Amino acid sequence: MKKSSIIANTPIIPHSLFRLKIWFFFVFLLFYTTSLDAQNTEDVIRCTTVENEQSRLGDKYAQHFGRFEEYINRQRENLNAESSTIYTIPVVFHIIHDNDAVGTGDNIATQYIEAQLEQLNNDFRKIMGTSGDGGGVDTRIEFCAAVVDENGNMLAEPGINRIDRNDEGWTAPPYGTPIFGCFGSANLDYIDNTIKPQSQWDPEQYMNIWVLDIVCGILGYAQFPEAASLSGIGTGNGPANSDGVVVLPSSVGSTDNPQPGGAPFNAGRTLTHEVGHFFGLRHIWGDGNCSVDDFCADTPNAGNSTSGCPTGKDSCPDPGVDQIENYMDYTDDECMERFTQDQTDRMLIVIGETGMGSPRREILTNSMACNPVSDECPDDLEVNIAPMNGDAITPDIYRASNTITSRGVVEMGTTVTFEAGQSITLGEDFAAENGSTFTARIEDCSSSASEEQVVETREEELINQAANNTKLSVFPNPFSNHTTVEVVLEREDQIAVQLYDITGKQVAEVLPNSNQLAGKYQYEINANSLETGIYILRVRIGAQIQTRKLSVLK
Repeated sequence: MKKSSIIANTPIIPHSLFRLKIWFFFVFLLFYTTSLDAQNTEDVIRCTTVENEQSRLGDKYAQHFGRFEEYINRQRENLNAESSTIYTIPVVFHIIHDNDAVGTGDNIATQYIEAQLEQLNNDFRKIMGTSGDGGGVDTRIEFCAAVVDENGNMLAEPGINRIDRNDEGWTAPPYGTPIFGCFGSANLDYIDNTIKPQSQWDPEQYMNIWVLDIVCGILGYAQFPEAASLSGIGTGNGPANSDGVVVLPSSVGSTDNPQPGGAPFNAGRTLTHEVGHFFGLRHIWGDGNCSVDDFCADTPNAGNSTSGCPTGKDSCPDPGVDQIENYMDYTDDECMERFTQDQTDRMLIVIGETGMGSPRREILTNSMACNPVSDECPDDLEVNIAPMNGDAITPDIYRASNTITSRGVVEMGTTVTFEAGQSITLGEDFAAENGSTFTARIEDCSSSASEEQVVETREEELINQAANNTKLSVFPNPFSNHTTVEVVLEREDQIAVQLYDITGKQVAEVLPNSNQLAGKYQYEINANSLETGIYILRVRIGAQIQTRKLSVLK
């Protein structure tokens, strides 16, 4: 009865239909295994940032997406087109390996990490004469290798933290779980929920980059930034303990020093792409069709990603061919060479250019991980003064206030004369009556350097009071729109006028070095490109230097 009941309630499958189903099963199995093999040997998944964000945020992804773009739009109007601020980001590469010797397997050699960091700077700073000097713009974002760990200990290899996964009890690589045999990317929870939290360094002090083997040939992914806390916009902050970037070991290198065996994605552009995501950039096709935007007006609409390095691809009816050279496309590493101005603006907003940066992004620029300073620095800095004109005078150590003007900017406010064996105290700014040229070496007091390490060298021709009797005046001072520099020469001489900010960076060349006859000359300084603050005017007449403090008030 029981057997008859089962037979009676089970659909009868015709023999031909059964054979057809068996045939489809084997076709699928063959397609699956062939595709999986191709995925493991030839194909790669260029980036899974979007897929990972969608998985992490679930049904809140669209809300998060909209909130972030609203934040960017609100801040665009606060950008200063004249700003020249450089933002430096400390970097640590966590190299995850399986008991590999350095330079073997996933424990890649130091030279490729150094090459990768150089490539990152070439690309983001558009360094002239490098492969990053393409058709884009300088983002004013640069990267440095951390020299200390979270506890202030010196790193044996700057910017590198090598981790044997066996010491941590982690599973063997590759990491991640394929979804539908890699057709649907992969689940990367093990990386995000285990490896990252257990190895990450403070994400407010370091940009964490994990170099490890990922399933499905995934080249990399990043955690997208969050909206700053603005009125009417919640932050929606992602987890801090997974923040950072992940890249495949075979992708780490540069165009000059590519990773062997990883072509055509072995020249460092995977990290450039993922760091773009880290600072808020989207793929140039907006991860959709021609109706979807990447929110950058200077990247022509694209209907899909691009592979290889084709010429003249135009996937949308809108004006302009696809910008396949953009770092946020999927082209080969050698094909990429630009960030646009709109992309740069987005990243600068995220990094804090408008004063409202993204959490864990803006604060990174204040990190001292690349230039640590000991809490035990003395109140004064020791300055060695030694003549450079060949005189046989033993260098003497003088003591100067730690607010001494650096980079060779001196002021006439306090004048001293250097003599061998003389002990003097220098004020905030100083000048000296002497015909010789001297080098001032400011010694580092950080715990990361020996007492004798030279961190700054200044060569400055000191003032010779027997030179041209010159009158220098500036009016008005302070000023908000413009000021006039008046120079009165007693006799014909060479004259040059420059303006420096308080860090010693030249911000304006008012008058290039030129020959002037005796007489009165006036030069105007416009404040349009200057921010509120203190500046140093430097006037060189022959061998004589005079300086003045200028105040800009807006």
